Amino acid sequence: MDNNSQNIVDLSGGRVVDSYRPSGRVNALLFVPLFLVSLVITFLMALLLYTISDRWYLFFITPLLLCLPVLGGIYITIRGGRCRSGVLAAITGFAMMLAY
Repeated sequence: MDNNSQNIVDLSGGRVVDSYRPSGRVNALLFVPLFLVSLVITFLMALLLYTISDRWYLFFITPLLLCLPVLGGIYITIRGGRCRSGVLAAITGFAMMLAY
């Protein structure tokens, strides 16, 4: 057993099962480029929202549709960048949604 897991007793069968505990590490070689690309996508979606807001704007639907690529960028950045730090993942999501 490694130091990233703890023992949990399965109540149904009484056997010991390992559970996942995040290490807090991140692969910077993957995370930083994905973060920058996602940040560009975020700014492009914000610019698109600004440009179409005076012509075609449905109160809830337009921002929701345009934030989907931003949410996808957050997901890909955290998963693809192998981010195992909850704090860094939260900061990443907050920064991108704040930029949007």
